[in-house]
Formats: sequence, C-alpha cells, structure tokens
Amino acid sequence: MINHEGEQYNTRMAIQYSKVGKKTLEERAYEIADRMISSRSDNCDIREELKKAILTGYNLHQEGFDDE
Repeated sequence: MINHEGEQYNTRMAIQYSKVGKKTLEERAYEIADRMISSRSDNCDIREELKKAILTGYNLHQEGFDDE
C-alpha cells in the first residue's frame, strides 16, 4: 500500500516476459481462451477464469477502467 497526497492506494506490480522466437503472451492467451470456449464444460467456470486473467495480465489503466 502506498500513500500519495493523503490518499491510500493498493499496489500491484507484474513483469511479463517471453523468450524471443517463442509464442508471445498474446498468442498463448488466445490459445487458452480458444480452449476454454471450445470446452464449455461444467467444470470450467468462465467468469472465474476471466477474473484470474484480468487480475494477472490486464493493464488496469486502460480501456474502461479509467471511468470507474
């Protein structure tokens, strides 16, 4: 937690990397998403998996979060 101008903020930092010549994180994410969509089994909670994906990889300063 940090304190800035009298306000307290929770913080989260992540570093993502991939080896040159290997699949990018975006390519891997599409593969996982495609598998989840195609499986549509009762064992796969899409909402929960999307939440995990957002928390681990989405830049919270972009698209739709600025207005909330």
